[in-house]
Amino acid sequence: MAPSRRLELAGRTPTGGTAHRRRLLETFLIQTLGYSGADARLEAENLEHAVSDSMIKRIDDHLGNLTLEALGLRPTGGQQVRPVPTQLTHAESGPELSISHISDAHPAVLSYFTRIGLVADTRLIVQPHRLNSDIVTIRMLGHTEDVHLGNVASDAVWVTSIEMT
Repeated sequence: MAPSRRLELAGRTPTGGTAHRRRLLETFLIQTLGYSGADARLEAENLEHAVSDSMIKRIDDHLGNLTLEALGLRPTGGQQVRPVPTQLTHAESGPELSISHISDAHPAVLSYFTRIGLVADTRLIVQPHRLNSDIVTIRMLGHTEDVHLGNVASDAVWVTSIEMT
């Protein structure tokens, strides 16, 4: 069944199909395969017309049948309302962020993150970047100490901005 038709049957508003397919692919590539946001967008553009409806359904199921809003789409027409997750390494300092995904490529890094409480849905603020340094400094909300992360650690964390309502 086509993705937009399945959305109708599930009580969701269709987006026209192509935007939904592309966003599912982008989200899958970022969250499951660890692509950067820019690389995922390029790859999704290449894949969106080549991937079968069956594969799109499996990807949608794998991601938990995300709502259109969770994919960053408006039910009325495909305009992005949430940014695609970005690696913490490339996140701007200042605005409140939420961890959307942590790569499991480095078990020691995962263990460290667990010990300090840096897990999915943790809210944090990136401190201003130091010149000539590969260190990313963050402050987890509710904590008083900054955490300093090298590139391997900051590359493993994917964040999205928190929308103020």
